[in-house]
This record gives sequence, C-alpha cells and structure tokens, in this order.
Amino acid sequence: MKEQGDLFEADQKRKDGIAQAEESAGVEWCNRAYEDLRQFLQLHPTMHSDDFWEWTKVPFPKDGRALGAVFLRASRNNLMRKSGKYRPTIRSHMADSPVWASLIYQGPRR
Repeated sequence: MKEQGDLFEADQKRKDGIAQAEESAGVEWCNRAYEDLRQFLQLHPTMHSDDFWEWTKVPFPKDGRALGAVFLRASRNNLMRKSGKYRPTIRSHMADSPVWASLIYQGPRR
C-alpha cells in the first residue's frame, strides 16, 4: 500500500504548494483575480489560463501557482468545471493545461 501513501503525500504537497502560492500573492490579489475570472467566465464559454492572462489586467503574481488557488475556488463555487480538453500553456513550458467550461456564460455584452 506504499503507492496509496505516496499518492496521498503527493496530493498534500500539491495542496500545500497552492496554499503557499496563494498566501504569497495575498488576499487582495486573490480576490481581484477571482472577480476578473468571474467576469471572464460570464463573457466566454470556455477558459484557458493563457487566454485569461491575456485578457485580465491583474498583474502576474510572484508565484504563478496562485492562480491555481483562484481556479479551485471558482470551480468549488460552480463558476466553471473542467471540460475534459487540454491545451499547452506558454507559462509552464508548454505543459498541457485544462480548458475550463464556464457555468455562468451569458454571451458577449453589447
């Protein structure tokens, strides 16, 4: 059962890393990024982190993982869900990154 313990430990390290990045960015930054993400999701049916960074005016934090905490919060609050699709991201050495489906999409504003 060592493998199960390794998975638990890896998951805990991931959570710890996200929490540390969120703390480093600060509450004000996280709240501003969350609000921008909510607005983005109202205007776009899908969201990829590169598209969000191109759209938002929120400055990039010292630790880019802070946006992961914002994404998790938005997912838990039913603003978005993983679509099952992935795209490479320029911010993580072209690693695959999820494409999220907006659950609050309202269409383009006129």
